[in-house]
Amino acid sequence: MTANSDSGWIIIINPKACGGRGLRHWPRLANLLNYYNVKFTCSFTERRYHAVEMTVGAINRGHRKIAVFGGLGTFHEVVNGVFIQKSVNPDEITLGFIPILRLSGNNLLPKQYSERIKRIHNGFNTYDQAAAAMAGNSEDGNPETERYPVMAVNYIETKVKHITRLVLVGGIGFDAYANLLYNNLQDSGHGGKLRKFLYALLSFILYRSKKTYVSVDGQDIFKRGLFSGRIEILPSSEKKDSTDACGCESCGNEARISVSIIEQFPFWKRVILFRKIYTGKIYDTNSAIKSSGKRISIIHSGNTEKEYHTICADGETVGCSPVIIEYTGKYINLLMGKGRTGGK
Repeated sequence: MTANSDSGWIIIINPKACGGRGLRHWPRLANLLNYYNVKFTCSFTERRYHAVEMTVGAINRGHRKIAVFGGLGTFHEVVNGVFIQKSVNPDEITLGFIPILRLSGNNLLPKQYSERIKRIHNGFNTYDQAAAAMAGNSEDGNPETERYPVMAVNYIETKVKHITRLVLVGGIGFDAYANLLYNNLQDSGHGGKLRKFLYALLSFILYRSKKTYVSVDGQDIFKRGLFSGRIEILPSSEKKDSTDACGCESCGNEARISVSIIEQFPFWKRVILFRKIYTGKIYDTNSAIKSSGKRISIIHSGNTEKEYHTICADGETVGCSPVIIEYTGKYINLLMGKGRTGGK
């Protein structure tokens, strides 16, 4: 699938991404884009949700190719901007995601990106490959893209119902609580691996499990104390060791949502499992309750704010429970890393 636009790429850059590497690395990517004769205009975000405004404005001005140079949170904002605007169908937009890389060795993606992000950068793991992919192929100059499913997340914020989009991974319980503390740290102008670890440790100590009801496609799968949960988007080409709640074989041929639940356990066990909890490998253990379907409902049991669950979507804290994540048949066109290689 291709996208046609004579106005070139709009590149939205988060200068604060990865401790400021977004700003420091941008000249390197810009030089490569010029080397491949890519027509582009760049814009730098200045605050949270600024990327949403930039995306809507760019599309209204006629741009149909948008790339994100930053983290997963910035990409999340751009995706939501694509669905907020009313000028064109989201299918007409091409999105590229260029994560901030380490400029060492062969520029491989950092470990924290490898599991969650590799599916949406579609193959390029150097700035050279990303620039080549944006240049497109030699025949028509259009980039290669792939249709990727987007899920709707219905949640509550300040007692008002909202909707956001989920492209890759969401969290609830401990995952989302730790994410909230780190988002607050970033908003204050700080960051870095050490601070992120310390805030994860703080959330590890402060977080308390809550009784939760989880259902998949209308069938209850969990009615106990929830420590943490992860929601992932599974494109039709992927297979996971989870069971569709509906029991229908045909569901395995369509995009769906996978949910992994970790039941509450004693604090001493948390200490023993801290490394697996911090790295997310806890969801790969036998203790994880897994299922998948087209509609996930997560409801807290109480009526006070202390009993609500924090919700995060693609690295951004968005609100609290009750939450419904559902597949609505919507897609975005993602840039694939199959452009020309070589260059500098």
